[in-house]
Amino acid sequence: ELVRIKNKLSKELEMELPSTLLLDVPNILNLVQELDHRRCSLTQGRSQTLHTPSPWDKISVQDLVQVIDKCNKKFALPQYQKKLSDMLEKHKPDKAKYLSSIEQILLEVEGSVMLAFDLIEDQASSTIQRSRKQMAVCLKRHAKVKDVRERHDELNHLIKLDADCWS
Repeated sequence: ELVRIKNKLSKELEMELPSTLLLDVPNILNLVQELDHRRCSLTQGRSQTLHTPSPWDKISVQDLVQVIDKCNKKFALPQYQKKLSDMLEKHKPDKAKYLSSIEQILLEVEGSVMLAFDLIEDQASSTIQRSRKQMAVCLKRHAKVKDVRERHDELNHLIKLDADCWS
């Protein structure tokens, strides 16, 4: 269980953590302080290198709409709708468990679309995860654009994250 927690922290924080981390700190407060210290050290190292813009920083609204449309078409396929519905039924009302259970589907669909649009160079999970975070920032930046907002709402509906599925 400790290894699973350490791996999840590593993934979420996008940094390598020692395998004994959870055994080395006596309590949660010390763990938080240790992780903050490690993140600050990592951030300082990153800030000394030049920021390379991601493809999401440069994507046009029209291209963003096309990316979302392609994701929506794939998520609308019967095989994905069946998997998503099954996972929703299995995990409702626990949204966190549902999200965790559909992670591979999201990686599969969004990864292939991102690759097709040259938004990523490979389909490694870490590459897709990083790109998905950049996509979220991009979607937030363009949230006031009607076409983007409507398609993003459709995406959330297709992957069963809209309010209708959780009320």
